Amino acid sequence: MPVCSATVIKTGLPCTKAAKTGGLCGIHAPRPPKPEIPEAERCVYIIHGNSGIRRRCDHRKNADSQHNECTAHHRQRTLAVQRQALQRRRIEVHRNFATELWAFWAEMRRENVIINTYQIVTRVLTLAGDAPPTLAIVWAVMEEIRQAHQLAPLTELQRIALDTQSIHTRPVTEQHRKNLAILLATPVSEGQKTMESIKLTWGKMYKSIDERIYVDMQKWYDTETCRTPSDWMYRKTLDHLIARIALIENKETRRELMKRLQQECAESYNMCCDGHINRLTNVMVGFDEAFQQEVPKGLILQTKMAEIAKIEDVEERFKAATALMTELNIGNDEAGPWLDAISE
Repeated sequence: MPVCSATVIKTGLPCTKAAKTGGLCGIHAPRPPKPEIPEAERCVYIIHGNSGIRRRCDHRKNADSQHNECTAHHRQRTLAVQRQALQRRRIEVHRNFATELWAFWAEMRRENVIINTYQIVTRVLTLAGDAPPTLAIVWAVMEEIRQAHQLAPLTELQRIALDTQSIHTRPVTEQHRKNLAILLATPVSEGQKTMESIKLTWGKMYKSIDERIYVDMQKWYDTETCRTPSDWMYRKTLDHLIARIALIENKETRRELMKRLQQECAESYNMCCDGHINRLTNVMVGFDEAFQQEVPKGLILQTKMAEIAKIEDVEERFKAATALMTELNIGNDEAGPWLDAISE
């Protein structure tokens, strides 16, 4: 069998592979020239070399590429877009749930558990899928981490305070829903330009407004999903609120309501969508008798009962807890779980 007559460049030794064409093997045989790709079918991606040389890609463009790029550069662009989208979602999670994330991180450090917020956010986005992450998902991830590290379960007192179905938090939620329903029942005039009117009014009232407040409001105003898919809840709430304020005949009262709106929007910065909506429903409280103040009785109980729990004497602790229940006008049925927990 004839052997290739070429010499291996790296070793300087004769090639030992079988000759195929013209006494040369398939490696050393001259390759036919590449077919010329028409200019209109060629990838438009510009390759930037390390030496500063720029040249156009010489591969054929992919038919699926909207940017007239070859398969490799089309894939590269697609992955870059996906990474950017993921990074934006990460930023949104940090922005909306910063308080909860860092409080949990601090709690883990006290328990000598090494964890970073990157891991938490990654798990939150995994559970959320394509839907916007919610506070409930954040809490679920935190509970997963607690269980994974076999941390002590919540005490009965903590469980009651954090229970979203607790009798003490339910009145607050119901009152918020009533206020929101009243607000959404207010008719909005056709052609109302909500954001423009707010900026115009605040511009006359204040020398300057932090631009981040406008950016935050516009972001949520353009957010399609808040509580349920495509509910546009922040936009609806703000539109109806401005329409409600416009119905007030007294000019000074309207001015005070716009001041209250500015304060609530500033304080809701970095909150989640529900936090923003809760703030908007608070604007009319105290100005319109139809709106009632949301009294966070469960929050008061959680704070004061935590202090009472530090009392060592069981009898004194029980007396203090009973006095608190009387002060907050909490009935025996509602007070029972709290008093049982404090007596342990």
